[in-house]
Amino acid sequence: MLTPIALALGMLPGALSHLARSHGARRAAARAMVLGGVFAIAFGFVAWHLANPIIHVDDPTGEPMQLWLDGEKWTTLDGKPTGEPVSLRVPWGRHLIGRSALDASAPEAVDDVFFPSFPLGRTLLYDPGQNGCYWLEVKAYGSASTHGHPHGPLRVSPLYELDDVDVWFGSAPKDVDSPVFSSGITRTALQRHRMCMELATLGCDAEARDAFIACQRSPRSPGEAVDCFHEAEAACHP
Repeated sequence: MLTPIALALGMLPGALSHLARSHGARRAAARAMVLGGVFAIAFGFVAWHLANPIIHVDDPTGEPMQLWLDGEKWTTLDGKPTGEPVSLRVPWGRHLIGRSALDASAPEAVDDVFFPSFPLGRTLLYDPGQNGCYWLEVKAYGSASTHGHPHGPLRVSPLYELDDVDVWFGSAPKDVDSPVFSSGITRTALQRHRMCMELATLGCDAEARDAFIACQRSPRSPGEAVDCFHEAEAACHP
């Protein structure tokens, strides 16, 4: 008959093997939990940023204003129409964006705007009240070409989806350093459309200014002369 000590010694290798296997399983489970947690956090971080895109909000009026998001105070604009506009995150989808004086208790006007999700490689610009007019200047350097890059006057809209903007309300640089392994590059500058903005000061609404932009963008026959500005001005004040 085996003594208790001999029995215990005989069982020891199996017990140690079982413990080792159990410890290894626990370690593997712990690693899986940690990796799963890290993945979940990373996925949540990326998903949140994609579902809450960055929008740039411009205020070309020169007057401070309060913005409202779905009936609640959101942010204030200082009325300084220079430099890169303020950037905010907003949940994707349809929202009612209101605007008012800073001391108002409710929005005085509202835009119904749909903000897209996953605007990868795109710049979103929101213009409260469609008070602004914009022009895209694209400049090519080296062997690059502006072909295929939208440029020129932009149709009047509360929300613009643009390619990446390199320069806000200025001119593209005269020279740039091309990236390594590239013989050419382009730069995009967003500018205010002076003539269209002048129509706004003359009392032309967004619809009339959009018609002016449509006139400017229309193809012309050789020798055809059209004074889009004065046509728009006359339409504003018949």
